[in-house]
Amino acid sequence: MKKIFTIVVATLIFNLANAQFFINFLKSDTLVVNNVKSRIWNNNLYSFDLYQSASHEVPIGSGKHTIFAGSLWIGGKNNNQIHLAAQQYLMGLDLYPGPISDSVHYTSSYDSTWRKIWKVSRQDILYHVSNFWQSGYAMPNSILTWPAHGNTALGQSSNLAPYVDYNNNGIYDPQNGDYPLIRGDECIYFICNDDRGSHNETNCNKLKIEIHGMQYAYNCAQSSLLNDAIFLHYDIYNRSTFTYDSTFIGYFTDFDIGFSADDFVGTHVSKGYIYGYNGNAVDGTGAPYQYGPFPPAQATVFLKGAKQDADGFDNSFGISAGQSVNGYGYSDGIIDNEYRGLDFSFAYYNNGGIYSTVMSTPIVCSDYYNYLTNKWKDGTPLYYGGTGHISNPNTTDTICKFSFPGNSDPLGFGTNGIIMPPWDEFNSNNIPYDRRILGSSGPFTFQPGQKQTFDIAFVYARDTINAWPQGSLNLLELRVDSLRQMFIQDNTPCGLSFSGIKQINDVATLKKLHIYPNPNNGVFRIQFTPYLNEKSIYVYDSVGKLVLNKVIENLGDEQVDLSAIDNGVYYIKTLNSFGKVVISK
Repeated sequence: MKKIFTIVVATLIFNLANAQFFINFLKSDTLVVNNVKSRIWNNNLYSFDLYQSASHEVPIGSGKHTIFAGSLWIGGKNNNQIHLAAQQYLMGLDLYPGPISDSVHYTSSYDSTWRKIWKVSRQDILYHVSNFWQSGYAMPNSILTWPAHGNTALGQSSNLAPYVDYNNNGIYDPQNGDYPLIRGDECIYFICNDDRGSHNETNCNKLKIEIHGMQYAYNCAQSSLLNDAIFLHYDIYNRSTFTYDSTFIGYFTDFDIGFSADDFVGTHVSKGYIYGYNGNAVDGTGAPYQYGPFPPAQATVFLKGAKQDADGFDNSFGISAGQSVNGYGYSDGIIDNEYRGLDFSFAYYNNGGIYSTVMSTPIVCSDYYNYLTNKWKDGTPLYYGGTGHISNPNTTDTICKFSFPGNSDPLGFGTNGIIMPPWDEFNSNNIPYDRRILGSSGPFTFQPGQKQTFDIAFVYARDTINAWPQGSLNLLELRVDSLRQMFIQDNTPCGLSFSGIKQINDVATLKKLHIYPNPNNGVFRIQFTPYLNEKSIYVYDSVGKLVLNKVIENLGDEQVDLSAIDNGVYYIKTLNSFGKVVISK
């Protein structure tokens, strides 16, 4: 659905010249590997397209969407001056495609080189590793052009996108077996920076940061949770000479659960996620893009936030200084490996409504930094209850860190140990409408040359049996809890990791499947090595589309029936093996 108010504003601001400006700079692509179709732009903007239509579709093919827009925000201070980069929509740009370069080299040639985005599948890589040495092999363009290196003569970093150096020569040369190091079954990779042009979204000082982003997803028949989820991993480099203190990384999400004007938002403190859900029992008025009865809930999960400043301790789970109830690496016996989780959440009100301007869309630089640090536009802190602003009669005098936490903060992490009654949009008697919510992680110190990593997931849940909204919200909590355990263990039910494709040191370690007869009429047998922990057979067509996922039942020898599909060449893989079969009827 198009966001009516956004389009009205866009009519005033997003004129033809601006549209052409964005088209010249930006490029996007979509993941379609599981039950979600999602778009990302090469300047870090998530979901919507240039026509202002939502692009986080779930279930895929339904025409229904749960997220309209999302974006990473980051801001800090140097000599008490705010330096910040953020995006909301396409009303301006703070982030531009490409790596940091010497300023004199930000030219049209630079733009043509870096106006790109790279989409790579695990299947592409497995096929590449098995065939790169063969004559006549056609290498996928995304592997061929993978941005592993920058041009140092132009002031760019030598090493950019991660890759496996098959021949250990320090140069990305895929014709000799190197390949991208990706996450998931399919990923979209981009590089952007805040130095290329002016910050005409926030009007803040530049940070001179370089963001490497990877959006990825899993096609995992064993997990409906993973099939309904999208992930984002960020590597953020400080390429400036400044040290930024009081630095925060945030993620802004404009949840639209089908119909955009009847939503609520909330925060789950102990599990570390912000979420959107429907404010009415029935979403919308019956239009095809609306969910109707039993609407779903959608979360943005902070899996791994900003690296906590070193203090020489193994910090514990808890609510005291240096502790966290939803971070990563706490109480694990290792000193200074802690990554902050969700430290703050801030809901603000947009697209009309009855709320004051100090509670609405950020406009000037200080607005963006205030929201990252849990302050309203007038500088007042977030207070517990009501709308969260001190002017509301239902607001308490307790300063807090999280908007609408419900009963998810039993230790009082967000209220300095003060145990408060549940606070959500329902018990505040709020009017369902169009909401935005920002989660943030910090503060931390960002040194010159330092890298910060940041991992989030978009998790969907829809309960069509139990009553709204608690059914979908309970299912969402269960799914996030399961996902966090998978992430900590770095393992999925399908045998893949979250940290990327493991290096294949020798092509021989990717065993060749014995397929017979081959060619055949669609019915054939596969022999494989059972001790390699093979559990499932995956069959792909020549363009990489999955046509069969079959659980292995007979150790060492399995029959496959593809007689119902067309003639052609198909690729078969297990966890550790690969092969090709020709069907000719």
